[in-house]
Amino acid sequence: MKTRRQREDTRFAGAPTGEDTPGLDRAARRAGTRKRLGCACVVVALIGHIHSQLDDLRGALAHARLMQLVKIIRAHDSSDAKASSAISHAYTELQPILTHLEYDAAAIADVAYYSLAWSADKRMDTLTRLRFTESAFKSSSLAVDQAPSDYVNWLWLSRSLSAFRIGDGASTSLKRAHELAPPGMLLPTR
Repeated sequence: MKTRRQREDTRFAGAPTGEDTPGLDRAARRAGTRKRLGCACVVVALIGHIHSQLDDLRGALAHARLMQLVKIIRAHDSSDAKASSAISHAYTELQPILTHLEYDAAAIADVAYYSLAWSADKRMDTLTRLRFTESAFKSSSLAVDQAPSDYVNWLWLSRSLSAFRIGDGASTSLKRAHELAPPGMLLPTR
């Protein structure tokens, strides 16, 4: 007969525990399996959480790069090639913001504002201006969805619809912006 110490040593080494404790060995294996399964579930949940946080970080970094490009553009002449290049590069930062920060109304409103401003910039070629106009429409629509009580979002949506020559939608959006604007706020009438 084995002593208690010998049984524990063989059980921990993975060897059979003997015929005197078959139920204990089965229960220990079940408990170990449950612990490993629980640990695996925790690891999977952590990986999902980390992935979500990385997406938020990607969007925040893209927004920070966009704001830095805005500073560069403002610091240079309107005829400067560096400003024109920065505007073209800014377009690449818009999509990550729309993808990863779709629930951040302020960041989406920034995208709408700058997209509208750059869509009217004569330094850009027609295709780039059209891309900015499309981005302005997407971002202003998303901003209105995120913060429907903000009159500025409705104003940007009206402007982007005007750029696409969608007059009915633009006038409806502008009317909504007037309804939501604070009393005494002067907004464009068309």
